[in-house]
Amino acid sequence: MTLKQTKKHSFIEANFNTLVGLFVTLFVNTLIFSFTYFQDMSNFYIVCQYTAVMTVVSVARNYFTRRYFDKTGVAHAMEAKLDKLVGVWYSLFTQSKD
Repeated sequence: MTLKQTKKHSFIEANFNTLVGLFVTLFVNTLIFSFTYFQDMSNFYIVCQYTAVMTVVSVARNYFTRRYFDKTGVAHAMEAKLDKLVGVWYSLFTQSKD
């Protein structure tokens, strides 16, 4: 049974994923830029603007990637191949060595 994800659910997931990334990115960008490029925090606004642009790009990327995978079934095909590969690896490592 294949469960299709609604567009609304894809959008919510993309936004949640990006929101988590937003806080991580804002922290990392502020840390990196403060040690490398900026000597004062007045340039914190530049970091915020850069992070905002990348956040919009990330939401769009996440949303369209999710919709593509859902529409084409690529994720299910990849999951089946991964399950098969894991099964092969498991059988290789669990064989008794007589």
